Amino acid sequence: MLTFIFSCVVIWQLLVPLCLKGYSPIWISLIAVCLLCAIIIFAVAGFGVKGWTAFLGAFLGVLCSCAMAKVFTVLLNVNGAVMTRSQALYFAGYEYLNMTDLFIG
Repeated sequence: MLTFIFSCVVIWQLLVPLCLKGYSPIWISLIAVCLLCAIIIFAVAGFGVKGWTAFLGAFLGVLCSCAMAKVFTVLLNVNGAVMTRSQALYFAGYEYLNMTDLFIG
């Protein structure tokens, strides 16, 4: 339950505000996922070989997924502007947001 509460705090107090301030959503998301993976996995498995293996596997999987998403959004010309909430963000004063990077993150 503590890791769930920590996840909610990281998302709403770190990830969302930093993305809205204009930081790169991809890098902020990767940092948040790394932090969450570390806290959750090490809280459950400890700092032994099993914990480190689980952490590295989870984080490298997320890193590969992010890299593939970046490549395929360019190749397939996919952007985040098709999200239903993107217009609301633009009209709320966040026109500087890169919707494609937000979509990937």
